Amino acid sequence: PVLTAPSIRSVVTATGAGANLQITPGTKQAGDFMMLMAITNYSSASYAQSTLAGWTKHITGGTNYARSVIFYKVSDGTESQLTISSTGSSSGTYQHPSAILVVLKNCNGIDTFGDDFNDATPYTTKVINGIYGTGNSLELCFMASGSSSGSTQVGSISGTGWTNAANVQSGVRFYWSNVILAMVNGGSPAISPNNVTYNTSQSYIRQQSMFRLLGAYV
Repeated sequence: PVLTAPSIRSVVTATGAGANLQITPGTKQAGDFMMLMAITNYSSASYAQSTLAGWTKHITGGTNYARSVIFYKVSDGTESQLTISSTGSSSGTYQHPSAILVVLKNCNGIDTFGDDFNDATPYTTKVINGIYGTGNSLELCFMASGSSSGSTQVGSISGTGWTNAANVQSGVRFYWSNVILAMVNGGSPAISPNNVTYNTSQSYIRQQSMFRLLGAYV
């Protein structure tokens, strides 16, 4: 067997209108590692989804027009459609959530939990620290933002080695949301931590969470 870095088997995105968001995993196999980030974008809304059967919650974060949640689990190969619920006034009118669900193969789970940025101060650009790479590892960063400006919330990333693996946004009238999944290989045997920058078209970056994932012998 050879120690192999994690890589994407499948990644799907979803958007919704209202308090509930449905998302269905893409291609998966038993033993794959799955991670999910969802964000709702109405000012009084928050995720009531404190548990998701069979999943571990990493964090519920965000403030002011961007309330996010992150879950992860080892796949049993049978997962189907998931519903992520939020609460708040006018939830059926203004909430337009976005979500990304990634399935990773050759992954032995999370080795290191990095920085979690969560701030009420609005930003259009925010840097999050990378994690020192190990041989055949993968760094993964979920980022989420929301806008109440009436303009489309479009996000992008920059940083040495980082790639934008998925990007989704949703919105109506004043309220928009954006989620990005960014990745960089950990290097072999190791690399210095590469930071990644999240840039948005509107000033409501609210949540960034960094992880280092272990490879597997295959």
